[in-house]
Amino acid sequence: MRKEKSFVKKPRGAGVLSAVGLPPDACGRLPLITLTGNKYACIERHNGVLKLSPDCVRLYSPCGIIRFEGKELTVTEMDNEQILLQGFICGVIFE
Repeated sequence: MRKEKSFVKKPRGAGVLSAVGLPPDACGRLPLITLTGNKYACIERHNGVLKLSPDCVRLYSPCGIIRFEGKELTVTEMDNEQILLQGFICGVIFE
């Protein structure tokens, strides 16, 4: 009877980064989210906007969809590398 092997996919370079003491986001593939209180959010390394409404913003990212829930959410600035949200942020959910 053969045992099936399970494989867990690790990000490339994760072993090298941990060997030299760098955090996993140093490889530049994971999104970087900076919250300033519950009023502002800066999301770096996003892959685009999926949904934009005053109570929900959903973004594509390398690790899946990121959903921001709140009230009066607006995009104040956006480019290929980052997006800035403003409003009353109630929660951040990774889908």
